[in-house]
Amino acid sequence: MVLEGKIVTMAGEVIDRGRVFVEGDRIAAVRAQGSPAPAGWDDAKVIDTGGVIYPGLIDLHGHLAYNVLPLWEVPRRYENRSDWMRAGAYKRDITVPMDHLTSQGGPAFARALVRYVEVKLLMGGTTVAQGLRSKSGPGGTLYRGLVRNAEAPDEAGMLRAGTRVPDLQLDQVGQMRASLDSGDPYFFHLAEGVDEKARNQFRLLQDENLLRDNLICIHCVGLGAADHQTLRQSATHTVWSPFSNLLLYGATLDKEALAGDFALGCDWSPSGSRNLLHEMKVASLHAQAAGWNLSHEMLARSVTVNAAAALQWDEHVGRIAEGMLADLLVLDSNQVDPFENLVRATERDVRLVIIDGHPRYGDRGVMDTAASVQNLEFLGVGLRPKALDLHQPESPLQGIGLQAAMDFLRSAMSDLTKPPPPPLFPMMNALADEEFSVELDMQGEVEDFPLAMAAAEPRRSIPLDPLTVVDDPDYFDRLDEQPNLPQDFKGPEGLRAFYH
Repeated sequence: MVLEGKIVTMAGEVIDRGRVFVEGDRIAAVRAQGSPAPAGWDDAKVIDTGGVIYPGLIDLHGHLAYNVLPLWEVPRRYENRSDWMRAGAYKRDITVPMDHLTSQGGPAFARALVRYVEVKLLMGGTTVAQGLRSKSGPGGTLYRGLVRNAEAPDEAGMLRAGTRVPDLQLDQVGQMRASLDSGDPYFFHLAEGVDEKARNQFRLLQDENLLRDNLICIHCVGLGAADHQTLRQSATHTVWSPFSNLLLYGATLDKEALAGDFALGCDWSPSGSRNLLHEMKVASLHAQAAGWNLSHEMLARSVTVNAAAALQWDEHVGRIAEGMLADLLVLDSNQVDPFENLVRATERDVRLVIIDGHPRYGDRGVMDTAASVQNLEFLGVGLRPKALDLHQPESPLQGIGLQAAMDFLRSAMSDLTKPPPPPLFPMMNALADEEFSVELDMQGEVEDFPLAMAAAEPRRSIPLDPLTVVDDPDYFDRLDEQPNLPQDFKGPEGLRAFYH
């Protein structure tokens, strides 16, 4: 097929009116309007998108299994990740519900969860994500889903990322060194907090010569300007998650910390953004409040070329160019500057998302033309008709639609005192009888449970987090009640101004 529209290649040029030629899973050519088509394309399907075409967005920080949970009512400002993970309120609202749902719901809950969170990513224009680790089948192979998974790449030549969430202990240094020595990208939650304990993790990495060019450091809130300079000198990558930092610690990275290239990540729904479209707005608003001239183009780079480079996937994704994978996002054209257009876009403005050459989500009119109509599932976003194509015969989720997944999740989460009811969706896939369970990496230490839960009233139910910001009427009221969120983000002139 051929996509027509304004093309933001992220390779040094913007083509005001151009065409992207997609053949199979690859971009065959990129041409300006009026330039001749490649030979043999005379009968290709042409889709005039009427919008702006970008590379698919890359989210480099997530705990995606938790993205069914709503925004957490953070009780106070914390100094370190371990402080809030041990709190009774955290155990009550996050740890215990997720433990119940995954243990009692089994493979059916895991399938519904993965289906839901991947559609959530699609609706925000994300085509690559980090942080969805699941086990399916013998040998514990990582799940390969609809959205590209940093930990389980499904394309030849894409390196498989490793991940470590807990703080590094001295006796674990050898294991981390071996992972880094492999050359594969390695995600590490570094200095997640604002106290000395958080910064001590940086000292350990520095002392043990673990600051490498394939190390991807998430958060880094507890580091000083000199520490960030050391990271840049080591060619170590930084992933910024401003919203989660602000909600939990009341602080995040500044202009000096992010003086070089960086990537952006949403973290998770309990304390982060629902998608990168929202996280870019948080970053922009934070910079504006701090008097920092963070350009829209730099934010666009943080979710495309910078993120791809950190993963060492930059020969495959992150740009629109001949030979790259056909992972594409098309948005409404609402702003003259295409980079500002991306930063200010909401989920309603998503016209089309293509992954691996397959149109997966978008406006119903566009999807009727681009996709196989018999596979479409219809829905609305911001009162705008949309459609999904979730057909993927090799997936353990084949046969599970979005609505069926939502119905099952809501039923399971409505009563946490008993096991979820049997699912209403079919288990039509080769892995139906095999183990399929998501990994929960934010449960904390088991020994913390009794003391924490003694002071916490158990939750009997918990609501399913909505798919989008535009269709969550209470979202900004809940943000206004968050104690650690700066005043610049609240009220009619804060984040909600982007959505009205």
